[in-house]
Order: sequence, then structure tokens, then C-alpha cells
Amino acid sequence: MRGWIWKRELVNSWTHSITNMAKTVEGSGGLPKHHKNNFETILRAAANGDLALVQCRMKSTGEIVAAVAAVSWDGQHYTITPFALMIDGDPFELLDPPNPDGGFFEDK
Repeated sequence: MRGWIWKRELVNSWTHSITNMAKTVEGSGGLPKHHKNNFETILRAAANGDLALVQCRMKSTGEIVAAVAAVSWDGQHYTITPFALMIDGDPFELLDPPNPDGGFFEDK
């Protein structure tokens, strides 16, 4: 594949179990339906070997960013659909993940 795309053929088996860990954080209203739908699309693409890490350009700034994308082939052309941006930097410094027992870790 080209330099702007990296595709791994093997899919980790954890993807199924992680979808069953959903728990709404109090006061957050939960995840929007379109985020859940996009996540399901990512899981299907991963299961089919059609998930890739690609370079995209932000329309608003021109910055080159890494994104998780579904990739399909119609016999003549690739269709690349970016779904999620990769985080630049240490995600543990930038984000406070949800606590499986409710709320967020730094809330405790």
C-alpha cells in the first residue's frame, strides 16, 4: 500500500468483548447514536480486514493527521472513509477515561 496508508490484516479478538463493556457515565447522557453506529462500522471493517491507519489533511487547518479508516475496493478504486483521529501525545495525559464502576477515574 502507499506510504499514507497502513493496513494490518490480523484483527485482535478483544474487539467483541470491548463492545459489551459500555456503561453510561452519570450526567453525560451517554454516547450519541452516530458515534455508536460509526464504532460498529469500524468493528465490521476490522473483522473483514478492511481497517487502515491513514494520513488525512484537516480541511480547517491543512494539518496532516493520522486517522482510523474503513477501506473498500470496488475493483477499480479504493474508497477510504475516515472515522476516528489518532491522538497526538500521551492519551493518559490528555484524557480521563471512564471508570468501569461509574464516572471518571479522576472524579474518585
